[in-house]
Amino acid sequence: MKIGLGTVQWGLDYGIANTHGIPSDEVLNSIFALANKAGINLFDTAVQYGEAEKRLGQFSNPEHRIVTKLGNLTPQNSLKIQLENSFKHLKREKIYGCLFHNIEELTKNNDLWTELLDYKAAGKISKIGYSLYEPQDLLDLLEAGLHPDLIQLPYSILDRKFEPYFEQLKSLGTEIHIRSVFLQGLYFKPMEALSSKFNDLKSALKEVEEIATEFGLTKVELALNYVLKNEYVDYAIIGVEQSSQLKEIINASKIDFSKSIEEQLNALSVENPTLLNPSNWK
Repeated sequence: MKIGLGTVQWGLDYGIANTHGIPSDEVLNSIFALANKAGINLFDTAVQYGEAEKRLGQFSNPEHRIVTKLGNLTPQNSLKIQLENSFKHLKREKIYGCLFHNIEELTKNNDLWTELLDYKAAGKISKIGYSLYEPQDLLDLLEAGLHPDLIQLPYSILDRKFEPYFEQLKSLGTEIHIRSVFLQGLYFKPMEALSSKFNDLKSALKEVEEIATEFGLTKVELALNYVLKNEYVDYAIIGVEQSSQLKEIINASKIDFSKSIEEQLNALSVENPTLLNPSNWK
């Protein structure tokens, strides 16, 4: 199963289309039960996700792969302090992956990479890497010799800026995790509900809707499978607040997805690519 579950919604009220808020323990129980039944075993979290690490430590089992992210480092909140707290919150002595959340911190201080390598050498972390927003950051880090075991990138129907680097990353042995598959739910918002700041995206969003209708697919099926069918993608990280959403995701992942659909989606473009970064929606 190439689906992993993101946990930011479990610790913070997050997402443009999130109408449920932070899920209760009862809801998380049902999500984990469904995930386990479907063979979903990877969970993505971060120090900055409120109580998400603690809740993941409460509900996960030893078979689950957990990837966490570090950031906002200071002498009082150092890499070591954050990581040791993560182990405690997650109730684990070792984790599958650890990523740098704020890449600017790493580019300013490459010694942080060495510090994380030491944890890997000690068997506390299986894979290290970083979470990025812009291709130039990737080019800078690779040039500096910081080759990731694991990388997390935004990628979706309309946001394909990292696609030219997928093959290179795989040649380095990098595991590719994709986030923002649904643009934080933007693909599902009714066009009339979008403010004027999204005007430069509305034409492309309308085309996505028309292609879904043409092929008899939901927008969830369309957006999810566009990512899952990419041969270079190892995991699509999806955030859910309800078990019904996860059930929809699991069912959507099972549909047939023809080459002709992919070709039509690849032909789409947007007038203002900066709007594909949710940090620019504020």
